[in-house]
Amino acid sequence: MPKATTTYPSSVVNGKRRSNSGWHPKGKRAYRNAERTIINCLASYRDARLYHVVFSGGTARQHRTMLTALCLRLTRKGYEHEWFAGREKSVDKGEHLHIFILVDTYGKQVHSVLNTFDDCWLTMTCRQRQLHKPYVNGPQDSEIHGSNRYAQLPYLGPANRATEQGIARLVDALDWLSYIYKARDKHEGEWEKEGQVFPASRPHRSKQIITPNLGQQASTVPMVKIITGDGLLDQLIATTQHQKGERAHHRHP
Repeated sequence: MPKATTTYPSSVVNGKRRSNSGWHPKGKRAYRNAERTIINCLASYRDARLYHVVFSGGTARQHRTMLTALCLRLTRKGYEHEWFAGREKSVDKGEHLHIFILVDTYGKQVHSVLNTFDDCWLTMTCRQRQLHKPYVNGPQDSEIHGSNRYAQLPYLGPANRATEQGIARLVDALDWLSYIYKARDKHEGEWEKEGQVFPASRPHRSKQIITPNLGQQASTVPMVKIITGDGLLDQLIATTQHQKGERAHHRHP
C-alpha cells in the first residue's frame, strides 16, 4: 500500500501579505505533532474551540509562569485542554509567546477565563506578573468562523456531527495554527539553551481520552467520512475515528 502523502499549509507560513520566511527548521515536525494531538482530542471533545493567546513584555520565565497559571485555571474550572506555543522576538513586540489553546467548552462558559477585559482574570493576572495586556487573536476568515474570536472545531467521535462547514473550519484552523511554526522572529541560537522554541503540552499515556457515553447510538450511527485533501491528515482522522468507534462498540455490543 502506498504511503499517504502529506501537504503543509503555506498561506500563513509563507504569508500572502508579508513574508514569514517559510517554515522554521523544526517547525514541520512540531506542527504535525500539534495536528495529531488536536485530531485525537476531537474524537472526544464535544464542543472544541481553538484560541490564539499572546503574552508579551517581561521575560521567557514570566511567560512560562503565566502559561502555567492559565492551564491551572482551566484545569480547576474543569476544562479539558491542550496547548501549543511558539517563542518569538521582534523589534516592535520584544520577546513574546504565541499560544494556541484547544479547549473543550461543552456545557461550560470559557469566557470567564479566556477574555481580555480589563477587570477579568487573564488581564489582571498578566498585570500582576508585570506582563503587557494579553491579546487574543481571532481567525481572519470571518465567512467561515463568523465574528468569533476562536475557531469552532467539529466533534469527530461516534455519532459525530461533522458538517461541510465544520470540516471547512477545521482545515482553516489547522492552517491558522501553522503561524507559530514560521521561521520569522525565531531566535533559535540563543533560545536552544533556555528551552524549546516550540513548547507544547504533553499528554501522559495514562491520561487516555475517554469517549463520552452515547449509549446504543454510538454503535449504530456511522462516522462521517472526512475529506480534507491532505492524505496524511485524512488517514489520521480515519484511524482515530475507527479506534474510537471500536472502543464504543465493545462497550455497547
